Amino acid sequence: MSDYNEMVQFLKARKPTVILKYSTGAYGLAGSIPVELTKESSSIYSPDRVSLVWSSEEEVISALLSLGITRFQKSDFTWYEA
Repeated sequence: MSDYNEMVQFLKARKPTVILKYSTGAYGLAGSIPVELTKESSSIYSPDRVSLVWSSEEEVISALLSLGITRFQKSDFTWYEA
């Protein structure tokens, strides 16, 4: 593995996944987001991929658990650990 790949792996392992609650009442993700929970962005001013949006925090938790992610920060700043 190259030094660059090792650095990327290290940084990804250190950045937690965080559930955000938007002012609209919708929920999304920040931090280390699995590509399965993102969509392509068409804006030239934003990243190439952005978080999907859900209507409830329970839906986000279910999506994370379905991918095997069992430790993340909830929108109320508490940690979810399965």
